[in-house]
Amino acid sequence: MSIETTFEKIGEIAATELLWFYFDQNNSGGRFVQDENVGEGVLVQDFSAEKAIERAREFMDNSDSCPCCGDRWSPEYVKDEDGTRDPLIYDKPLSEWKPFHHNGYCVLHHFGGKVTRYPE
Repeated sequence: MSIETTFEKIGEIAATELLWFYFDQNNSGGRFVQDENVGEGVLVQDFSAEKAIERAREFMDNSDSCPCCGDRWSPEYVKDEDGTRDPLIYDKPLSEWKPFHHNGYCVLHHFGGKVTRYPE
């Protein structure tokens, strides 16, 4: 079955379009965690915020969150209306995104399982 013909029931509407959902990392404890799954920011492509959050929780870890800074990740704030056709960070294309640190990057989790990084 192709992605174009795959769709899921969300409430009373059927979502037939893949969208990108952005998850912002809080620099809890004064630092960002970056590895093969997370960067300063994370974009997850899926049919709904609920599904994107479900996938994101697999690799977003709050175990090292600082009590004064709060949780490193707060995926519960991502909503369906936040989804975009293209990967955007705060309504701007990736080419306009500036990481906080010189070696910062954003990790993109594509629907089919492919994981990429920007900048590469």
